[in-house]
Amino acid sequence: MDFIIASIAVYVITSVFVYSGGVWGSLEHIRETPWMKRFGLLDCFLCTSFWFAAIVGLGYGSIRIFVVSWGVAYIIDQLITAYKTK
Repeated sequence: MDFIIASIAVYVITSVFVYSGGVWGSLEHIRETPWMKRFGLLDCFLCTSFWFAAIVGLGYGSIRIFVVSWGVAYIIDQLITAYKTK
């Protein structure tokens, strides 16, 4: 059950940070700052989900949860992206 909760949490949090504009455009403003642009921290779903999965994995204290939640979140994103492009 922990794998499912962690995977969905990583997917949702990463989707909000990468794709959403946020409340009153706050996340969009954060993504447009020079520091974020320079390092591309919130541009790539795979990269951003890695860091959120690492945080969730540390919270659970398990490397297995880190790896599974990162992989499942990326697979969900790819499936949704493939479905949207049809």
